[in-house]
Amino acid sequence: MRLAAADIGSNAVRFIFYNVYEGPSGPVFKKISVVRLPVRLGDEVFEAGKISPEKVQTLVKALRIFALMTEVHQCDHFRIVATSAMREAANSLQVVQEVYYQTGLEIQIIDGQSEAGLIFANLSDLNLPEKFQYLYVDVGGGSTELTLYANGHVVFSGSYNIGTLRMLKGQNLKSEWKRMFRQLNLFRGKRSIRIIGTGGNINKLHRLAGLKEGQILKRKKLEEVYQQLCRLSYEDRLIKLGLNQDRADVIVPAAEVFLKIADRLNVSSIVVPKLGLSDGLIHTLFEEVKNQQKRPVSIPASSGRI
Repeated sequence: MRLAAADIGSNAVRFIFYNVYEGPSGPVFKKISVVRLPVRLGDEVFEAGKISPEKVQTLVKALRIFALMTEVHQCDHFRIVATSAMREAANSLQVVQEVYYQTGLEIQIIDGQSEAGLIFANLSDLNLPEKFQYLYVDVGGGSTELTLYANGHVVFSGSYNIGTLRMLKGQNLKSEWKRMFRQLNLFRGKRSIRIIGTGGNINKLHRLAGLKEGQILKRKKLEEVYQQLCRLSYEDRLIKLGLNQDRADVIVPAAEVFLKIADRLNVSSIVVPKLGLSDGLIHTLFEEVKNQQKRPVSIPASSGRI
């Protein structure tokens, strides 16, 4: 089975394509390709509260690319979701309708809890020992999602309006930080916690730390990378570090968020599996399609059948 997913975030739109097949011990997920486009809906939403017609057309063009790629990859099913910026935009319903009118593609706007759940859906790929608690941390442009996993199940899930674009724009996030820390304090010190960092920012921070895939990112090393980024200008981050334009600014506040959470929980290292929302979306889409195939009913429209 070939599946695709599109994640419309506050900073970028990400497309991902997978081959999924049944192996001897369960489904095997093989990533085919990933595309990331700097649409940056949050730039407008977090200032003006809505998405402009010009930005809508940029999104339409991006999703037309996605539609063509699903045809080239001969995908069987796909899904498109939107997160923080679309949740907050006053004209989000009109944007969804306009995209559908121009492309025939349906966008599902998901809430923070659903976003955290989709990120958590990657758990089966990690084979984590159950003697620890695991806190999934995903830092996006508009929000941060946390999911605490222990004893084989989710014990806490939360979404906070703490995002890299909001921080760059100087929004007052004190109440959100207090809410996050108040909830994290409930778990601090009770049992060993390991942080699992997901999303493009922590993946890039992991690379800037000089680590290979699978290696643990120490908090001390993350602090060193953060200080290095702070010393460099935006232009130097582009030239000397080779960062993309839409990554070179948001990566600094992203590092701040991870460091604050690690400090609050007194965690010394972060696991970086290089999986994110779109990967989790593939996992859940596969389960839904598989369950639908067991019953003589059609796939819901929101799942996007080609």
